[in-house]
Amino acid sequence: MPSLTRTVRQYGVRAPDPPGDATVGHTTRKSSTVSDQLPPKPVDAHAVARGLASEPAPEPVFVGGYPRSGTSLLVSLLDGHPQLLVLPEETWFLKDVSRRAAVSGPEALAYLFDRTNLRHLDPARPPDAADLAGVGIADYDGFPYGRLRDRTTALFRDSAGAPPDVLSSLGLAFAEVTGAGPRRYLVEKTPDNEFRIGAARAWWPRCRFVYMVRDPRAAFHSHAAKTRNGPAAARELPVETFVLHYARSLGVGLRYIALVPGLSTLVKYEDLVTALEPEMRRMSRFLDVPFDPSLLVPTKLGRPWTGVGSGGEVGDQVVAGRIEAWRDGLHGSDVAYIETFLGKAMLFLGYPLTTGLATTGEFLAALRGRLPVRWQTLRAMASLYKPVGLVRRHRGSSRKGR
Repeated sequence: MPSLTRTVRQYGVRAPDPPGDATVGHTTRKSSTVSDQLPPKPVDAHAVARGLASEPAPEPVFVGGYPRSGTSLLVSLLDGHPQLLVLPEETWFLKDVSRRAAVSGPEALAYLFDRTNLRHLDPARPPDAADLAGVGIADYDGFPYGRLRDRTTALFRDSAGAPPDVLSSLGLAFAEVTGAGPRRYLVEKTPDNEFRIGAARAWWPRCRFVYMVRDPRAAFHSHAAKTRNGPAAARELPVETFVLHYARSLGVGLRYIALVPGLSTLVKYEDLVTALEPEMRRMSRFLDVPFDPSLLVPTKLGRPWTGVGSGGEVGDQVVAGRIEAWRDGLHGSDVAYIETFLGKAMLFLGYPLTTGLATTGEFLAALRGRLPVRWQTLRAMASLYKPVGLVRRHRGSSRKGR
């Protein structure tokens, strides 16, 4: 396997620029230049369907990463590109729908449209408070949700009925009902996609994978703020559980980047908001599509999108002012716990620590939580660090290796 350190550094990881409070300013596109995928007038569905049926389904691009790492921002920036067909809401295809499709295609389709975030496209079912907290549901007024469901069902019925046919049918139907026409790539974003990229590559050997990463302190702060500002029933995320799940996600994401570097890349949230145009130009090179000015303005279905961060709405521009909001929002003990277990990975990715790296004794002494969580955390740390080469394997160097 190629060196993970060399591969990740070559394909997208660099030390972040000094954080600042400035907004990355961009001129909002005029309505005449917005690539609005919603047709201004009814489309002859049967005529379009006949044309699309002869077109191959677009190759998938899967966007993954730990939740609250900026995946929604990235796909909103990809939304307006003329060669990309971007699904505006999470389909949970890899982690859930594909498994159900292996058992029952019709039940998987019902789950896709009734239970996943794709349901937010239905103007007749406005999102509730639990859906809105920290997410930023876009304006889907007038979207032909019923037609999307019917066409997806019909296309899947005419397919071989295998799990990947669910996503392919959805992509073709989405292009039809939005009037987008044939596109090169179908972009699907669901946090945790990284855990099923192996299955995706078995179905689509040339599919692309984009892994979003964010300073774990900022990601945890965003989680905490979402819980604090969300409905009363929302559960607080313990820092011990967060560290365990973040380590698992990062380890898997980096490993797939190392295994297939030409088809995988890493995007740092901090780079995206402080150096937007260079990052999106790099993304266009990775996808092998021409750079388009639409890549600099966040939209959903071609309409301006208002993002929602840990502090509420952040407007329809890319902002960098809250990169280090965690410094005032997290308790010192939570910061120390995160840095104790994820410190090496943070330095590797270019995130400076507030304290030095923990020794082996401090590392073990800091373990807390229920016994299963402690054991799983140790396993996650071993899985994350050993392949990266940050844990030395010869005896007598445990302190230096740390």
